[in-house]
This record gives sequence, structure tokens and C-alpha cells, in this order.
Amino acid sequence: MLTNCSITVYNKYIDKITLKECYKKTIIQKANWQGQKVAGVSTTETGKGVLNIADSINIFIPFINSFSNKTYLSPKAWNDVNLVNRDNYFTFQATDRIVKGECAFEFVPTTNPITNLDKLDNVVSVMSIIINDNGSKALRHYQLGAK
Repeated sequence: MLTNCSITVYNKYIDKITLKECYKKTIIQKANWQGQKVAGVSTTETGKGVLNIADSINIFIPFINSFSNKTYLSPKAWNDVNLVNRDNYFTFQATDRIVKGECAFEFVPTTNPITNLDKLDNVVSVMSIIINDNGSKALRHYQLGAK
């Protein structure tokens, strides 16, 4: 699989002590970021058309990757991991945030909330996850749909 960039994934989880939303960062060196503009017209009851333009991004990530020396876990297993071990794992789940490239942003709930990522370019939220684990090792990959 051809790759064209690195990405930074911010995995969402709920802190079991504070019960607050938190994010853990993972940099993935090999990814293929494919983006396109999608436009359409919707109509309302009054007959007026409204032009809708949205970014549609597909991200392909080969299984053969370093994943910052972390191990992939399914979303349910990721959310069950205790805080001490979370540094050793990552996942892909809806509501995770992804930035194209290696991002220096560090999430701090009180001073640097995840909404500050929206000030950067090429930031998307994961909408769908497909795990393509058939075929040769070179063909196996994760496919993320994002907006």
C-alpha cells in the first residue's frame, strides 16, 4: 500500500476517576490520506435550494506500521483498559479526532481542550471504521471514513 503522510490520532476515553472526557495521542507514521469535496443541493418546503459542501476524507493505514510501539485494541477493550496501561494501546472509534501530519497539540482538560484542535488545518472526526484483515500481510489495513 502506498502511503503519503503521517497522522496523529486522539483517542477519546472517559477518565474512571474524574469521569471527564480525555484524549490519548498516537502518531502513526504510514497512512494514506485521501480527501475530496462533496457537493449537493437540498430543497426545503419553500422550494429554495441550499448548496451543501462537505469534506469527505478516507484514511488507509496498513497493518505493517510501528504505531508508536503501541498495540491496537478494539474500542470496547480500549475503554476497559485502566489508566496506567492506556499508554501502551490505541484504537479507532467514532468520535476520535485525527490530524494530518505529526501534531504537537497536547490535550489538557482545563487549559487546552480538544476543541482547540479545530484551529488547525486538516483535522477530522472519525465517522466509520473498516478493518480489512484478509489477504496477504501487505494488503491488510484499517480504513477510516472521516469528516
